[in-house]
Amino acid sequence: MASLVNLSFTDFGPARVIGKEIRTKVAGEYNPIPQFWMKCFEDRVFQILESMPDCILDSSYIGWEGEYDPNTNEFSYIVGMFMKPDTPVPEGFDFRDLPACKMAIGWIKGKEPEIYMEGTPLMVSGMKEKGFEYDDSEGYMVEVYTYERFIMPQEKGEEEVILDLYIPCKSIEP
Repeated sequence: MASLVNLSFTDFGPARVIGKEIRTKVAGEYNPIPQFWMKCFEDRVFQILESMPDCILDSSYIGWEGEYDPNTNEFSYIVGMFMKPDTPVPEGFDFRDLPACKMAIGWIKGKEPEIYMEGTPLMVSGMKEKGFEYDDSEGYMVEVYTYERFIMPQEKGEEEVILDLYIPCKSIEP
C-alpha cells in the first residue's frame, strides 16, 4: 500500500516539457507505458536532452500525462525532462509548454505498481486537507523520477521507492 509521505506547494514554471510522446489509454491488464519508457531509453532520448545542459531545469526524468479525452479514455504521455521555456526542440521530439502555476508536489512512497495506482487519490486527499484542489484548467500531471528517491533505492535493491507527483492546484473556493 502506498502512502503520501510529503506534500508541499510551490509556484512552478513556466517550463517546457521535451521528450517523446504516445497517445494511449490504460485499460485492463495491458499498460503500454513501461514499454514506451524502455523504447525511449533505447532511442537515447535522455542522452539527447542531457546534451543541452544549459537548457535543463531539473535533471530528473519525467512522465507528463495530459490531454485526457473522456470519450475515448485516451491521454497523451510524454517521457522526457523539464527544460527552460523556449528551449529549442530537437528534431523528432515532442513538447508541451507549461505556464506558471501553483503546483502541489507530493512524495508517494511504496512499491510499484501501487505508487502509480494510488498516487493521485492520495494527492487529491492530501491537497484537500490543505485547502487545495486539482486545477483542471491546466489539464496535466507529472510523474517525476528523482535519482535520490526513486533510482537510488532501486539500485540498492529496496522494494519501496518514492515517486514525486506534480499536480497543478488552486485554492478551494469557500
